[in-house]
Amino acid sequence: MRILFDALIATEKPFGYVSVIAEYLNRMNRYLQAKGTRDIEFVVVCQQRALDQIDPRSELANSGRFVIKAVPNLKNVLIRAIYEQVMVNLLALRHRCDVIHMPASLGLVWALRKQVLFFHATTTFMLERRMHGRGRIPTALHNLVIEMSTKHADVLAISTETTARELFSHFGFERPYHVIGEGIKDFADVCGHSSDGIVASLSGRKFLLFTSSFYELKNQKLLIDLFNQRVDGKLLLVLVGSGIQRDYFNQCLAAKGENVLILEDVDDPTLRWLYENAALYISPSLFEGFSMTPLESLLCNRPILLSDIPVHREVYGAGFHYFNPREVRGLKEIVEESLSQEYRNKCLALRSGLLEKYSWPGFLEKNLELYRQALGARGSGDR
Repeated sequence: MRILFDALIATEKPFGYVSVIAEYLNRMNRYLQAKGTRDIEFVVVCQQRALDQIDPRSELANSGRFVIKAVPNLKNVLIRAIYEQVMVNLLALRHRCDVIHMPASLGLVWALRKQVLFFHATTTFMLERRMHGRGRIPTALHNLVIEMSTKHADVLAISTETTARELFSHFGFERPYHVIGEGIKDFADVCGHSSDGIVASLSGRKFLLFTSSFYELKNQKLLIDLFNQRVDGKLLLVLVGSGIQRDYFNQCLAAKGENVLILEDVDDPTLRWLYENAALYISPSLFEGFSMTPLESLLCNRPILLSDIPVHREVYGAGFHYFNPREVRGLKEIVEESLSQEYRNKCLALRSGLLEKYSWPGFLEKNLELYRQALGARGSGDR
């Protein structure tokens, strides 16, 4: 079986889908090697600028299981979307692929091979455009492609039940689907040294952490407003993420006080250090498709505090602390409660079941089963 994996959404920036796609492909390579599987091959199509992120050490290219097809850089989302609909099909035919895997919500409207579509989040049609920063034309095109590809995909996988309800409620139809979650980024394989400057500035300091690209829907401004009220003069807030929605990012920069540190570019060793040394990981997001970063924090033995949104409730369940992400009032008290040793112990007691549920081996096997189902009859796992 040969799978064409569409990684055209990836760019040179190591955030968001880029890191998830790179992790998926490298994990899949090692998983297939460990299993001794020789009958599954991948053709990965990506932009030239994404090569250093997707296959930095050429492990995929040298594995014998992966062929990397780098295409010219695509200047914007609109160009990429149009190019994707044509070229992914042509490359699937040229390389005699059996299945096309579309991993990032946007699928092919008309696929010439069996299509597995992984739908992550419903941000463009659930939220106002100011929340995600896309223009009118990209938003309209994005939503049209989502609707058509969701209807036509041979196998539809969705990150959470919450996202499935939002998707079908918006478009007014239902179809079989699989809820498969996501795989957690594992820092065990992270090599290299963390940034000396960041470590030096934060060593011995007590700080809260949130990692996400800057979009209004991620709600970093709420935490900045909280810290501007002088939560605790000795407590810092560290926000890590690319300033993709630039007007919102600049707003956050202008609003932050001296006890808020914004880091736009952080490598994996430094990110690992931040996770391992944070007093508390706090996610103020107004909207998520899955919300993986709190799991990464639990993996690094740190407690988490979550915004009270449906996806957080579905993925994390009872036992964790939740707060209203729409207002800063009352958040100071919840933060103080969540910094206690008692709450940290509670988080660590709850984490084992979650980490097992969303393990990489489980996630990879679910995807392999979807490939097999795409080539055969619909499986019993369809909902």
